[in-house]
Amino acid sequence: MYLKNKIKVTVYIPCYNYGNYLSRAIESVLKQTFEDWELLIFDDNSEDNTQEVISKYKHFPSIRTFKTKRIGLCKIANLAIKESRGDFLIRLDADDIFNENILEILVNYFNKNKDLALIFPDYYLINESGEIFSEIKRSQLNQKDNSINQPPNGACMMIRKKVLKEIGGYREDLGAQDGFDVWSRIFPKYKTFNVNLPLFYYRRHMNNMTNSPRRIIDARRAIKRDVAREKLKRISPIICVIPCRKYFDFTKQLWKKIIGNKSLLEIVLESCLNANIFDEIIVASDDKKTKLVLDKFKNEKVSFFLRDTKETIRNSDLSLCLNNIMKSKNVEYSGLTFIKYLQTPFLDTETIKEALHTMVINEVDCTVGVEEIADQLYKRTSFGLEPINMLKDISTNYDYVYRETLTCCLIKNKNLINGNLYGSNILNYIVPSAECFKVESFHDLEVANVMYKKIS
Repeated sequence: MYLKNKIKVTVYIPCYNYGNYLSRAIESVLKQTFEDWELLIFDDNSEDNTQEVISKYKHFPSIRTFKTKRIGLCKIANLAIKESRGDFLIRLDADDIFNENILEILVNYFNKNKDLALIFPDYYLINESGEIFSEIKRSQLNQKDNSINQPPNGACMMIRKKVLKEIGGYREDLGAQDGFDVWSRIFPKYKTFNVNLPLFYYRRHMNNMTNSPRRIIDARRAIKRDVAREKLKRISPIICVIPCRKYFDFTKQLWKKIIGNKSLLEIVLESCLNANIFDEIIVASDDKKTKLVLDKFKNEKVSFFLRDTKETIRNSDLSLCLNNIMKSKNVEYSGLTFIKYLQTPFLDTETIKEALHTMVINEVDCTVGVEEIADQLYKRTSFGLEPINMLKDISTNYDYVYRETLTCCLIKNKNLINGNLYGSNILNYIVPSAECFKVESFHDLEVANVMYKKIS
């Protein structure tokens, strides 16, 4: 029997209807070169052969099993903290596999770094049959990557139990993004490290949580909101600017075009007001008739700024208009400005908030809404086409290519002092595809009306 004071690592496996994968997960722990571990297996009221699989391993003295009543991953994680005897905890999902050296290597780093709170390795992606099809590498923390916005995989982080207790364990109200939750509370306060060795096999299949993007997005936003709450109290003012113009879009007075029963400007104004995060919302336009829309709202936060027509031509520098607004408001370039474009009327209020929260918690100069591009991109050279984003088996978090959605962006007002709208430190947040739809033609306007009716 393993002695309580001899156990260094507690591995825990949560399982719900993953009986067909569970044996491989358990045996990858049994094969570890490091010996001072215990394994806690939680069957979260599975309806498949999970109990039958678990029964084969109950005789191992280093394994303890638990039956829970469909309590979910985060409650299981907190139960694992409570039941654990080890100094360090690491989760292994029932459909994933450990490299036989993962515990040996990660514990060795902890032994050499007494102030280390969290460590994680690179990993392989495997398919349902267990075949490797890609390797995911992470750039070195605090050398090249200093962003809280890039959390590690929650299923292969080894964390010091004392630290987990200090931060209050796992939140149980999210339903997803447990790794990001813990990461967001540990990374700013404690020492963390990543090992650039693939020590973990992450299985991709139809039942992965990664195939539930809405749950992931909602959980991620809730985490960012809570991390940003205290920092927001020290930032003022937070202004929203909605640029409008009379000409130079595909049609005259684009702001007047109707989707459903509202104009584009009304729709955008409503979403910005509903966010309830702005001290002032300014419609900047060279067309005085836009003031008629503002009058409908009768809201003291909404104001009009007369924009110079010369600054509305195609490819004009928006920072000129923003500078003029700053001077008129006499805010001395403090605070932040959120720029919301008319052409993307389906941007959600929660996405607007995420722009602010992402910026505040990462303390960057600008945040922009983007879509990740998974397809191959090329640029033309004198020798033909050259790939921009190499699609390869081994990828890092710096290999992703993004497209700015032109839905919105958030900047520090001090960027405008040097005439650089975005500043030098830009961070992204992912905008759901449906919210990226742009009205850039009469056809788009027709499609937008169909979309609006379905949403309504």
